[in-house]
Amino acid sequence: MATKREVNWKLLKECRDLFKKKPSKSYMSGFCVLKAKYQGVIPEGQEVPICKTHLCIGGSALLLSGEYKGIAEGWSTVSITDLRGNSVTDYWKAAKRVLGLTQPQAIRLFSEPCWPEQFQSNNNNIGSRTLAHNMVRRINHFIKTKGRE
Repeated sequence: MATKREVNWKLLKECRDLFKKKPSKSYMSGFCVLKAKYQGVIPEGQEVPICKTHLCIGGSALLLSGEYKGIAEGWSTVSITDLRGNSVTDYWKAAKRVLGLTQPQAIRLFSEPCWPEQFQSNNNNIGSRTLAHNMVRRINHFIKTKGRE
């Protein structure tokens, strides 16, 4: 008998609070990239602190969960590994797992084109206040509707 998955609301609220307090961290076009001032400065293979990254909702969940870490990989790329150093190849699946989401919930939360229209914006540049504001509003709505919308 399958057990019902419980959404990790606490972790999702931590993600929301991160984007609320640090709008410059917002990024929905990928899971995790180095901020410009750190690109090429952090040696490949070195752990990247969350404060030196731009993140999407799923990427922030992975790094805030304490189960994963970011590793510098080239000029601006950050790869995600588990704490044993194993590279994560399916970020979506890992983020879905740490947040306790079903596939439809993950699509609604992680895929910006699937967000309700009121949370979408033309100004979704990396680190923009508009994007961060929309990410916070999107997460709040997801929490309010208990993941149904």
